[in-house]
Amino acid sequence: MVRKARKSTPTPPKILLDYGGLKASERAYFQACASIAVHLERRAKTQKRALGTEGSDRLRKLAADILREFPRNGRGQPVDVEGTLKNLEDQLPEMTRSARRLIECKAQDPHDPQTEDGVETFDTRIEAFNRSFPVNAKCDCPVCSAERSVMTNSGYSFVMDGLDAVPTCQRLLARDIEFARVIVEEIYQPFLKDLSVVVRVDFIPPTGNVVNGDTLRSGPARMRRPGLDQNTRTVQVRFALPHDYTDETAAALLYVAVHELGIHALQQWGLSSAPMGELRCPTFSEGLVEAAVFSGLDQILMEESSELVPSDIYQAPVRERRRLHADTSSVDGGNVHNPQDIAKGHELFKLLRRFAEAAISNHSTAPKLLEQVNMKTRPIRRLCAVRNGESWARRLVIALNLANLNEDEREDTFWWLFEKLNNDFRDADRRFATYDQAPPGEFGKFINILNSLSRNPFNERKVSQLKKVVHDHRHGVA
Repeated sequence: MVRKARKSTPTPPKILLDYGGLKASERAYFQACASIAVHLERRAKTQKRALGTEGSDRLRKLAADILREFPRNGRGQPVDVEGTLKNLEDQLPEMTRSARRLIECKAQDPHDPQTEDGVETFDTRIEAFNRSFPVNAKCDCPVCSAERSVMTNSGYSFVMDGLDAVPTCQRLLARDIEFARVIVEEIYQPFLKDLSVVVRVDFIPPTGNVVNGDTLRSGPARMRRPGLDQNTRTVQVRFALPHDYTDETAAALLYVAVHELGIHALQQWGLSSAPMGELRCPTFSEGLVEAAVFSGLDQILMEESSELVPSDIYQAPVRERRRLHADTSSVDGGNVHNPQDIAKGHELFKLLRRFAEAAISNHSTAPKLLEQVNMKTRPIRRLCAVRNGESWARRLVIALNLANLNEDEREDTFWWLFEKLNNDFRDADRRFATYDQAPPGEFGKFINILNSLSRNPFNERKVSQLKKVVHDHRHGVA
């Protein structure tokens, strides 16, 4: 008797996403752009071998021809989207037939590398594109329905729970945000046990020529959502999409989404009270935590093949968007940060990495600073298994991001760490190599606090100890 394998139940997501925003014409326009980006531009690159040279070129040219059909005003904004889509409904069949005829002619030429299989692949890609491309600006999905209440208790993630929680008119836009959610949950996975956060994701009109995002500061009344566990936090994240929404823009959205979810949304998770006012610690959040979160994101893009999308297509756009964040004081109408603050945060992350590497290189005499976590086979490798200095630095920083620290305490913690590692314990390698049992004096206390928090950011006793040490350091208490 052969026993049927029991179907595994997907693990419920810890970050619950609920989508909204954009007017009907804006939704139709960006749905059209996303269809072009994902099914034409992206496939022209990722399936170039299957399509053949001519098939790949024609798919890319078809994308450019369709985008040119959208008229724009003097500010570069598309106008009369509904009329354009109606015209395209009549024009698209001939545009695709014309492209196919050219590919077919090449395939019949014995001296051309184009093949008949490439023609069939082209047809498959066009069918997928036609299924997703809007033929008018109307949509009867839940987001477009006037009866839909904001943030209902239905499912949130179409990836994890199989529900159609992401509306049809925004599914391709949400694709990379869902991918970002999976990555952020993986980066933070050692600490996401009994917690969850509900994120209201809104798409807003463009603010510049690149994709931008911002996370709103939840007030006390909105921090906990009625009907959910007391440990659940609610937060609102907004993404501004540029009018020129291309495959590169869509891929860059992954970086922005990981940034907003992995830094700012989860930053409100471990707080005992709601954060108030504007963000005042860019060195901690935009520099240090950004470096840790990007470390995990970059590792995935370099090493993993995700179940959602082939990750290699994201590498260049993600790194370029990160460069804009780090090197530019104002990113096309996005948040303004001082590049020097961000550079300081990146420098501290490197100092933490070198500190841990000093312990690893002196493992025979150093204390058990780094814990080893058993590896498991996962679609995305367990990032926080401590295998090297960067893994430990990343784990400590994301733990500090979850700890119950207010704005001032985060900033003071940053400068305490920076001074200790850059001045007092700059010779960490020598210190680790010169003792056999417990580290001496203040060095031992420093190690104990950091290592304890890297294992459990919700340890109130250790968080209080950190606050006292940082407070004493700021006020010059011996």
